[in-house]
Amino acid sequence: MIEPVPRKLGFPRKLTLLAGWTVFGFQAAAGQVGAGAAQDSVVKSPAYDVVSIKPSHPDNYSSWWKTTADGISLDTTLKYMIFSAYSILMDNQVSGMPAWASTAQFAVEAKMDADTAAELGKLPDKDQAKQRESMLQAMLGDRFKLRVHHETKELPVYALVVAKGGAKISESPANVDVSESIGPGQLKGQGMEIGSLAMSLSGIVGRLIVDKTGLTGKYDARLEWTPTDLRGTTQANGTTPLSDAGPSIFTALQEQLGLKLESAKAPVDTIVIDHVEMPSEN
Repeated sequence: MIEPVPRKLGFPRKLTLLAGWTVFGFQAAAGQVGAGAAQDSVVKSPAYDVVSIKPSHPDNYSSWWKTTADGISLDTTLKYMIFSAYSILMDNQVSGMPAWASTAQFAVEAKMDADTAAELGKLPDKDQAKQRESMLQAMLGDRFKLRVHHETKELPVYALVVAKGGAKISESPANVDVSESIGPGQLKGQGMEIGSLAMSLSGIVGRLIVDKTGLTGKYDARLEWTPTDLRGTTQANGTTPLSDAGPSIFTALQEQLGLKLESAKAPVDTIVIDHVEMPSEN
């Protein structure tokens, strides 16, 4: 399935424990260096066998990403590739990004050999995701000469807490198929961990979200709100202002799920780009 790529955000599903906080949006451990280090390690990580990178048409303003059993096919910016490779959600988690990384778009085809694809397919989904991130880091290091280091920074976040009156989120039945969908003003999911919900909400509110709910199960959730960029405008029929048609994401979260976002600060693992180049020729 081809997945549309948001221009501003990545959407990894990883977490890191930092000073007692569960911070969503960055998976790599502090002190880990970037793609180049993975290539220089004693135990060589699996890598893509064949990689093609070409400049995308300058009039192509759409982005997409397709994952297959033996590789990836995508058309997007280096910025989004870095976000995906390092589980980045927010712009303030990366420094040293050159301007062209957000504007120049590339068509990428990357394939594994049969043995690597077979071994990858045997791993649990979470381990597969980590391995694919590692392979993407290696590709960026090889073809874009990307080198990074990590720094922990105190950043503004939202703490996700249980609102007064208690959570209104229902636990999922055992063995339910996990699913999640997000559209303008709507989020639906089943079998979701709170971490997954926090990650999705981070992309909506534009700030990393810290899980402080204490909820450890898997849940079904349905959330509806009026997006910020549509509030105060009118609906298609020209009658009801959208600002009157539904709550903000903050109000909806509290009223519909019994959860609340509170402003806070937390130490977050970020990356600093030390070196990057336009990709080498195929």
